[in-house]
Amino acid sequence: MPPRLLAVLVAVLALLSTTGASSVESVGTAAPRCDPGQDPRCYIVTSRSGEAAGSQRCNDPGTVCTLDNAIRASFSDGGPSRIHFRIPTGQCPGGVCVISPAATYPAVGRSGEGGTVIDGFTQGCASGPCIAIDGRGTSGAGCCRGLVIRGSNNVVRGLRIQNFNDGVGILIMRMGAADTGGNLIERNHVVNVFRAIQLSVEKFGGRLGGNRIVNNTIVGSPRGIYLNTASLSRSIVTANLISNNVIRGSSDAAILLQAIYGGYVRDNNIIQNRILGGSGTGIRLQATGCGPTAGPLCVRRGTPLSVNGNTVSGNVVNRMGLHGIYLFAHNSPANVRGNVLARNTLRDNRGHGIWLARANGTPANSDGNRFVRNSTSRNTFLGINLGLANSVGGGGSCTGGSSGAPDVNNNLGCPAVTSTRGLPNACLVGGRAPGNASPGTTVRVDVYIAAPGSGDSAGASRAHGEGRRFIGTTAVAPGGLWSARVPLVAPGSVLTATASTFVDGTSEFAANLAISPGCRT
Repeated sequence: MPPRLLAVLVAVLALLSTTGASSVESVGTAAPRCDPGQDPRCYIVTSRSGEAAGSQRCNDPGTVCTLDNAIRASFSDGGPSRIHFRIPTGQCPGGVCVISPAATYPAVGRSGEGGTVIDGFTQGCASGPCIAIDGRGTSGAGCCRGLVIRGSNNVVRGLRIQNFNDGVGILIMRMGAADTGGNLIERNHVVNVFRAIQLSVEKFGGRLGGNRIVNNTIVGSPRGIYLNTASLSRSIVTANLISNNVIRGSSDAAILLQAIYGGYVRDNNIIQNRILGGSGTGIRLQATGCGPTAGPLCVRRGTPLSVNGNTVSGNVVNRMGLHGIYLFAHNSPANVRGNVLARNTLRDNRGHGIWLARANGTPANSDGNRFVRNSTSRNTFLGINLGLANSVGGGGSCTGGSSGAPDVNNNLGCPAVTSTRGLPNACLVGGRAPGNASPGTTVRVDVYIAAPGSGDSAGASRAHGEGRRFIGTTAVAPGGLWSARVPLVAPGSVLTATASTFVDGTSEFAANLAISPGCRT
């Protein structure tokens, strides 16, 4: 296993084992029984009213406790809090307890609170989340959020958040002096919300990291899970885990990592999510700078701006209206650099499988992006596209070794696949590595069974195709002859390959080559 991927797996396991609020919360665990008589920081929501019920205390016998009451009570109790639900079934037609706030609730997790657990599963529903926070009663364009978290070590699980059509379902934000991290958002259903789950550094900069967004279901949200900086100061969104979520019907991006104006979105792990259907892009990594016509909000043009070092691995992106994964540097001084896309399945999308591009005028430093062992098939355009054009070599990158104009991934050329020869129970594939790899680097050549189809945008059905299944790898010096021993393949198969270095990144797919008879199973 490559060292980078091994390190990522270790980091993911560490995140999964990190405890949340009250030192007993972890991914997938059942909530301990909450008894206000034994724990004064335990609050039982007994009403589906969306507003506060006067000045009543939630843990006083016989009082009515709303979610608003419970959140406000957690502010001042001096330690970790738990909010559970026991709403009478008579208030829950069809088994769903719908809470309709008129405006956004107060933020959960203010400084010094110690973390709050909000657990919808304590209502005792047999068929998934049945505590619903419904935004249809809120008003104002983009005004409202289902829940806002502004502290560390909070947990939100087992809720259904719906119908905040111009707002955010769950927002974790860093907007004060303290950094924000260690929050867990798991097993929620978010439906028809503009931005379903968002992690954001706002205005004043700072660090937002170590949060876990896992095992959620998101349906009909233009932006499913959104990690971003939106400040003019140095800000960092880092080391967050986005894993095992199911996202359907996104019209913009199911998962979006975006640095806006200034700061870094780096070293996050996007692991084993399923993105199924929608008119937008599956996963987008985008750096958005101020540009040449900046307004008053974009006065600090020297602020670093990068989406870098993120790992996108093991995800399935299927039937999206645009691209499987899109990496884009938009406006100066933005760059998208050093990201790793590995072992993803990108299939039946109406754009490219993977597209890395930069806008005209953006610095030519969006390089070092590596795409390894992904499966791309039946996408409308290329398996991997580098540059702004929709054809092979559109960025000068698939020229077999010429330098070309600076673009993305240092214009690393495609390898040549020139021969196949049968061996006992194996096939020997050979060719030449691109000669324009950075000096002193080692070129990794990955061999794939190609997926002939629409191929490049010119319609060459077998010209470059896509890489449906990874079958072998080898290493060679820039411009050197390479050979790789791979398994025998089915009759009629054609092979392709990519070239990668740690400095340059990965090339587009090589021109396909039909196997020789000795390589057939």
